[in-house]
Amino acid sequence: MADLQTDGQPKRAKQFYPDYLAEILFAALVAFQLLLIVAMLWPPSTGRAIDLTRQFLPRAEWYFFWLFEVLLYFPGKSAFIGAVVFPLVYFMLLMFIPFIDQGRNGRFKAKIVAWSLLFLFVFFTILRVLRDTWPNLFS
Repeated sequence: MADLQTDGQPKRAKQFYPDYLAEILFAALVAFQLLLIVAMLWPPSTGRAIDLTRQFLPRAEWYFFWLFEVLLYFPGKSAFIGAVVFPLVYFMLLMFIPFIDQGRNGRFKAKIVAWSLLFLFVFFTILRVLRDTWPNLFS
């Protein structure tokens, strides 16, 4: 008796089209309108104002600081080593950690490699931040 409507006819099962599709589209439309209302009431800031009288000083993002610091140690023709070989070896070691983890004492070796790579990243990043913050410190 539970599967019958009030007029005695059996209930029709909900189908994706058009039943669920109409519900999904309605919910998406309401969410989009709410997003528009919030965006109009509280517009995002555009960041700091650009001073066109000063010279533009491009800076890398923080996750590239380590690479720019490494490049300082490979001047001239050896820059290929600092720009290509060193990062390639670094990321190849990072990718081979699951294979280093196999065998006897594998977990210990993998931890040493992973912690060494993390230390190199943090060390060179901190050096670069210090070099940018206090340029006279390393001269």
